[in-house]
Formats: sequence, structure tokens, C-alpha cells
Amino acid sequence: MSDFFKLSSFLTLATCTAAVVIVVNTLQSVFGFRAPLFALLVSIAVSALAYWVTSKAAAPAPNSDPFMLRMFLILLNGCLIYCSAFGIQNSILPSTPSPPPAAITSGLPTKPSFLTRWQPFI
Repeated sequence: MSDFFKLSSFLTLATCTAAVVIVVNTLQSVFGFRAPLFALLVSIAVSALAYWVTSKAAAPAPNSDPFMLRMFLILLNGCLIYCSAFGIQNSILPSTPSPPPAAITSGLPTKPSFLTRWQPFI
């Protein structure tokens, strides 16, 4: 079981980034939606989970940071996780993915594969 994700493993940027890439790619390939906005939301959720884990591990006393500061740090770390995941996802793939031949001839949209680039909404 040491190879799987645990709550304590969400204390590193690498694990948070890997979790975002895995979740977004899986849901993108299953449901066929565009990834960038969803990836940002997942990144913020993972950042909130990491913040919660660190606050529970640090001390049993209530968190003394102001609410707005906590939200800002969660958002900032979520953006860092998103940028890392976006960079990993788009750097391992070729720059111009070729569409499958069936999509060219039929004109129908195709569902993205697991390793599809996270293209922005343009």
C-alpha cells in the first residue's frame, strides 16, 4: 500500500501535480470534456486538501491564520499546482496532434484520449 496516494503524500508539489494530471486525464477521456477549467478547479481542490492535511498535522490547536489569508494561499497554491500539471501534460505530447482518420471523413467530434493536450477554450 505504500505505492498508493495517502493523505500525508499530499504534502508535496509533485504528488499534488500527479494527482491533478491523473484525475483530469481520466475524467477527460471518460466524459470527453475540455480540461483547462476543470483542471484548475481540481488543482484548487487538491490545494485545499493539502492545506487541510498540513493544518491537521501541524498542531491540534485551531488555525490562527485569518480566513482570507487561508483562501488566498489555497488559491495561490492551486494556481501553482495547475501550472505544473499543465506544463507536464503539454510537454510530453507532440505539438500538433493528428486527428484520427474517421474524424476527418465523418466530420463528427471525437472524444479526447487519455493523453490529449489541455487546449484552452478558443
